[in-house]
Amino acid sequence: MIRVISMKYTGRVVALMMVIIFSFIETLYLYEAYSKIPITDFIDVFIYGPIAWFAGRFYDKYVYQSKELHRAEIENLQLIEYKNTMSEKLFEENRYRYRLIFNNITDALLIFDLEGNLIDGNPAVEKMSGYSVEDLKIRGCLSVMVPEELDKKLKHLDKVRNGIEQEFDTAIYHKNGRILSIHSKFHPLVVDGEMAGILEIIQDITESKQMDERIRESEKLSVAGRLAAGVAHEIRNPLTTIKGFIQLFRDRIDVHYVDLILVELDRINFIVSEFLVLSKPQAVEFKLTDIKSLVHHVTAFMEAEMNMNNVQIRSRFESDLPLIRSEENQLKQVFVNLFKNAMESMDGGGTIHLDLTSDGSVLCVQIRDEGSGMPEHILRRLGEPFYTTKEGGTGLGLMVSKKIIENHGGEISFVSELEIGTSVYVKLPVAEHGTGDLALSRKLG
Repeated sequence: MIRVISMKYTGRVVALMMVIIFSFIETLYLYEAYSKIPITDFIDVFIYGPIAWFAGRFYDKYVYQSKELHRAEIENLQLIEYKNTMSEKLFEENRYRYRLIFNNITDALLIFDLEGNLIDGNPAVEKMSGYSVEDLKIRGCLSVMVPEELDKKLKHLDKVRNGIEQEFDTAIYHKNGRILSIHSKFHPLVVDGEMAGILEIIQDITESKQMDERIRESEKLSVAGRLAAGVAHEIRNPLTTIKGFIQLFRDRIDVHYVDLILVELDRINFIVSEFLVLSKPQAVEFKLTDIKSLVHHVTAFMEAEMNMNNVQIRSRFESDLPLIRSEENQLKQVFVNLFKNAMESMDGGGTIHLDLTSDGSVLCVQIRDEGSGMPEHILRRLGEPFYTTKEGGTGLGLMVSKKIIENHGGEISFVSELEIGTSVYVKLPVAEHGTGDLALSRKLG
């Protein structure tokens, strides 16, 4: 705190004292010379005293004003220092709040310069993608983009450099190799009226998109089920009649045409049977099942067809595999379908690799072929109603297989690499211990 300074009398007192002292010395000198004190000495004091007083006052005023100016300068310096201290404190507080929000927001945040170089990012980036911010600085953010999405992101980057906010959906690779669907927003960072960088806000919408796909698939299955319930039986009855009359008049029709008609009728009947699986819930019995025995029956059934197509099966089973609960005929239908797909994917023949493993709670069946593999956009659509890559296919086989596995409490998934082959994973829950051999009736649908 600056104390108040009052004007001193130092200059005036000193000046007056000098006049008095000078007059006293002059008086002593004259007294010694003339042995008397001239009256003029007293008059000099009264004349020069006020003059000295006023001269001293000017000096005192000058000293006072100098000290006041110095005091004001110190006050200004202290005020500036106080303001700087408060500004720094406010800046640090704002910086702390910004960093707190930046580090704890659930969306991934990335800050780029205008050249597209990554400057900073929050911890949510690594949580979402598996890559740390330092990893992405070295690799470059574009390196984790799904190739088909790269051009889209570059176009949006060009637009945001012109100050236009961008918002779009795209896809990236997680560090573990899986594909993430993301929603990205680009915001220009403007400082003093000039664009200084780019802020990207990323949301992981993978689960949301998967949920949307499941809903769409469920709607398709619902449509297929309603179609099956309303049409399948109406088709089957006249098919039986037509087939009976064709066989009755077999001798009157060219055998070649009869066989062709019967084959096509059987095909229609098969499609109707596939539809019926999707129609109203069916009452089936779940029984304890040895998966090794079931798979052996399927491979034995298909052995002749596989030999004709120069296809072999190489099996690897873990010992002491647990039992599962299943409706055996339905599971056989699934594995026949999967083996047929694997066999048909290898035009020149090859080997189907069959692995049976278990972690104690889930039993996994892996069927891997040596075909040409499938690109990602086809792989994502496998199991969709009416989607097929086969000439003359219906798209119902995998759809029905997927439905059966889901009704068994399991899941089916596909992994494929171009020019290497495709693997199908069927995971089924292991039967609970101590349940005995009693069959369980269960509604499926």
